[in-house]
Amino acid sequence: MGSQGLKAVTTAKLGYNPIELDPELVTPYATEQRQVLAQCSVSDAVATYYLYMKYAQSLVFSLCNIILLNPDEVLKKGSEDSLRDFAHATFTGTFIFSLFHEISKVEAYRGHIMPDRHGESHGSMFNRHLLAPEIYVGGHVEALEAGVFRSDIPTNFKIVPAAAQQLIDELDVVFQFCMVEESEAKPEDVTNYNEVKAVIQNALETMCDNPRR
Repeated sequence: MGSQGLKAVTTAKLGYNPIELDPELVTPYATEQRQVLAQCSVSDAVATYYLYMKYAQSLVFSLCNIILLNPDEVLKKGSEDSLRDFAHATFTGTFIFSLFHEISKVEAYRGHIMPDRHGESHGSMFNRHLLAPEIYVGGHVEALEAGVFRSDIPTNFKIVPAAAQQLIDELDVVFQFCMVEESEAKPEDVTNYNEVKAVIQNALETMCDNPRR
């Protein structure tokens, strides 16, 4: 996205206006007001970083655990517009199509109907099995931190009841922040506040009563 696009997205998603500078002032500021020019550069870098960390990283790593490809290949699925739509609407027809398209390519390669595009070198192997990432923080861990799990991989959860109880105690505070700060809505305009709170509170109470799941 261009500079104006970045600033518009930052204002809408992060809730603040980044520092702007007239393009015609860049050259004179490079010699006369270097500090101001540096602030503008850092402002764009900070905005890009937080937009990526908040909206892109968790999505990309989660998709890589569903579509077993590297991040670059996952991001190339579909057009730029379809990827943007996917980010807003989670699963779209383009995503489903690309998933089946990838599966069909794998089956065609196995049946010697079409050759694979290229052969990637795999990581460390042990007894003909690919080792998990040799560092602790990897794509799988990032996806778990984002709360995305694959249904075909059994996962055991050991929930700390005190942590779930703390979430119950802070529900009103979290809802107020979500409504006022993030959604910029008036609490009195929310008509189903108690119903939504009850659903979430019941789920958290179930976690407290059954911490091992």
